[in-house]
Amino acid sequence: RLTETIAVEATPPALHLDGMSTLQEWLADAAGGETLRKLVGHDDTGRPNGILGQDELVKIIGNFPISSLASFGLGITHDMVRELTAG
Repeated sequence: RLTETIAVEATPPALHLDGMSTLQEWLADAAGGETLRKLVGHDDTGRPNGILGQDELVKIIGNFPISSLASFGLGITHDMVRELTAG
């Protein structure tokens, strides 16, 4: 049998982001991450509010669905999730 490896350079397809998409997925998406960062806002020093201002926490629970994080009071609210997913 003959085999051949073919490498195809392509941009991966964009994920469909919804309330069950993880925080990491939202942040990895250019448009989704920008919108999320705007909604969360920042403090007087320019540091993001809530969970986005805590890099270690993002690493630990960034794989949680964003709708679940809204229940924890980490700066992401259910209203924000509704606004993010309305489009």
